[in-house]
Amino acid sequence: LDDVYEHVEATLSPAATILLGALNADCSYLSDAEYQALDFNKTSDFKWQIPKTGNTTVGSTDCAYDNVVSKFSGIENAAAFDFKSAFGIDQSTAESISIHYPVEFDLKMPWFNLKKSAGEHDKIFQCIFRYYCC
Repeated sequence: LDDVYEHVEATLSPAATILLGALNADCSYLSDAEYQALDFNKTSDFKWQIPKTGNTTVGSTDCAYDNVVSKFSGIENAAAFDFKSAFGIDQSTAESISIHYPVEFDLKMPWFNLKKSAGEHDKIFQCIFRYYCC
């Protein structure tokens, strides 16, 4: 993750870099000792939005595999969206949709000026979605 973050910062110089996805940084994929040894955890600049006590899995495990990591302070209310409970579906149906709950959060962007031209906004979102969503 450190290498990915440094590459994006050096290549794009974005206003904010946010790493998100199935990072598998919990349970059997990453022990507590390995988690603490990550460079991201050696500085208070980075924040894992879903705590290790969180659960982003549909199945019987209780693990925070999916997460949002950033130095950006504009991320609020991050949580796993429990679609199984929200839509009242059974375990089998839920697992056929995904074994992960999607992670949702509010994004506060004080630097996002609505008076900028559409082209400038397009560039910001292309950077975000090109590297993290697709």
